[in-house]
Amino acid sequence: MAFENLKRAPFSKQQFYKRVLLSILLGVFTVSAMIGTGMIGFHTIEGLSWIDSYLQAALFFGGMGTEHEIKSWEGKLFAGTYAICCPFSLVAAISIMLMPLLRRFLHKFHIDLEKK
Repeated sequence: MAFENLKRAPFSKQQFYKRVLLSILLGVFTVSAMIGTGMIGFHTIEGLSWIDSYLQAALFFGGMGTEHEIKSWEGKLFAGTYAICCPFSLVAAISIMLMPLLRRFLHKFHIDLEKK
């Protein structure tokens, strides 16, 4: 996803809305992939039901900790690694979703400075 050059005019509104939609979809995919990874991990390693795996993954992703006691060392290793990776993927998803808006704002701000 290439952004417009600062020397060119900003994209049209239609192109901008398309880019915002694409970035939102990419951010939602990032969050979904991380939650899905957690669900699969907790389901296969700890033997939790799918709904309990979802709850566990969502709580970890949101930074709230754990709902079920993790018994196996494999589960503890997975939970620790998952807990470390979740904040990074959340920041990445938010950055992906906000990038077109921030880029457009900075582009307009830069153009306004040159006109003065």
